[in-house]
Amino acid sequence: MLKTSLGHSRRISEELVDTKKRAGVVGYFKCAFDAALHRLTELRPLSAQLGAYDLVVVGTPIWNASVSTPIRTFLVQYGAALKNVAFFCTYGGSGNERLFRQMEQVCGRAPLGTMAVRDREVGSPTQDVRIREFVNTLQKATAAR
Repeated sequence: MLKTSLGHSRRISEELVDTKKRAGVVGYFKCAFDAALHRLTELRPLSAQLGAYDLVVVGTPIWNASVSTPIRTFLVQYGAALKNVAFFCTYGGSGNERLFRQMEQVCGRAPLGTMAVRDREVGSPTQDVRIREFVNTLQKATAAR
């Protein structure tokens, strides 16, 4: 549950829509190169006023050991307006700690919590445990503020 600065509890989910086509094999390589070179993209405008929320949770897969281009763009564009952030990612190999450092650097603020889930853990009891721990961490961190 997210609380606005006005004290109202409200949960929203906002999908980032990249305007660049990234489907297929060619798209896969575009993703890898764009992420490795820290390129930005053009996103469709968001409907939410993110500055009204006390906490914004940002999730991404790892692209070529880096922040995905759409998430990098989001953090560059909106990072300064976010009061508090938390990050989560999915990944196949490694690099989640590096990813979280990149996200923190791009966003300009330390996360209240992080969660990493391996691809093979998605939909498993391990994922459920990680989510519960992540939510508990965020609840404690926001209650202390």
